[in-house]
Order: sequence, then C-alpha cells, then structure tokens
Amino acid sequence: MNTLWSTREAAIAEISTTMRDEVALVEDTFRITDEIIELFDSRQVDNSYARACGFTLAKARNLELGCLSLVLDGLGQEAGALMRPLLEAHELLVYFRIEPSGVERALRGHLPPAGEIAKRIKGQFHDFRKHLNEHASHFGFSTYSLMHLLDGKELKIRTVQPMLRLVLRRNLRDLWLNMILLLFEAFQCLEARSEYQQYLERIGLKIEELRERARRVYDLDNAEEGGPTKG
Repeated sequence: MNTLWSTREAAIAEISTTMRDEVALVEDTFRITDEIIELFDSRQVDNSYARACGFTLAKARNLELGCLSLVLDGLGQEAGALMRPLLEAHELLVYFRIEPSGVERALRGHLPPAGEIAKRIKGQFHDFRKHLNEHASHFGFSTYSLMHLLDGKELKIRTVQPMLRLVLRRNLRDLWLNMILLLFEAFQCLEARSEYQQYLERIGLKIEELRERARRVYDLDNAEEGGPTKG
C-alpha cells in the first residue's frame, strides 16, 4: 500500500541520482531570486518601488516553492492552480516597472484587477491563463483535468499519483522555465533603477550561466510553453 509520502520519497530519490542537473537549476534559480529579494529588502523601508517589488517577488517565490512541492508529490496538474497567481505576480513586476505610479496605488490597496493589469502591460500570458482557467485553476471535468486520476489499465480512480520519471523531469523543466522568466523580469526591475546598477553585472552573469546550463540539460528550442500542469 502506498503511503502518503511514497511518491515524494521516490521523486527525491530520483532527483538525487538521475536528475541532479535538473534540480540544481531549480535550486540555483531560487538562490538568485533570493539575492534580488534581499536587494529590494535593503531599500524597502524608505522606497515604495523596492517594497512593492520585494513583496511581489517574495510571494512569487512562495508560489514557486508550492509548485515544486506539488510536483514532487506527483501533482503536476494540481500545481497549475498555483501557476495562475504566479503569472499575476510576474505581470505585477512588469506593471511596477513600466508604470511606477501603480506602486503607490498597490501599496494603498487599490491595485487594478489582474485582467486590467495584463491589458495595460500588453501581457503575453493570455492563452496560458485561459488554459489554466479551464483545466487547473478551477475544478472541472475536462479530460485534461481528470485523466491523471484514472488508472488506464485497471480503470480505477487513483488516490495516489505514481512517480513517473519522464513526467517528473518534464514538470521540473516546465516549472524552471516559468521561474527563469520571472527571474528575467525581476532583473529588469533592478535594471530600471539607478540604485541597483552596481549589482547588475554580477547578477546578470549568474542568470546567463543558468541559461547556458539549461541549454545543456534541456532542449530549450523545443520546450513547450506552459507550467507544471501535466500529471
């Protein structure tokens, strides 16, 4: 009988052996994200832009960690429910960067709806957001939403998702792709302000090194767009 943690234990065993490069990309992306959060935090007391960007990036980091946790439990499709607010956090950073007046409104609790922000910044996630709405963010009975809950051989409803090596690797890749896109935007938020110029070269080199490693680990040219929503 499967235990509550059997899938996670099997996933951790897998990433500790055959997927060390894949998980190292995720871990190092978290580390660079943390560096940027610390830079925002160092100025957030008297700088609204730093405070808004820092809070947004920290919240996004929590959502990324939640996605990773679900992926390790074999719940890649359910992780899609966290991808929607993660996309909103990404678009918030764009909004703060290109429309600085939005920072004060946000901190006063008058943030525009996510859809309005997406329109203002000409967001690129419309199709992905629509996909998440239909299959992950809300409960539904579409084939895509439920197919991982049915054992194809025995036609029984699954209570525990198995650890499948190829699915785990694909979901780690899809999560990392969303993480690196957020990291690019966080870097641009630093780049937009003169007080962070002295840090740009160091952080930029780290991000570029991540990209080069990813080219060796994944075939990025053929990587499909989307988050870790395939179970």
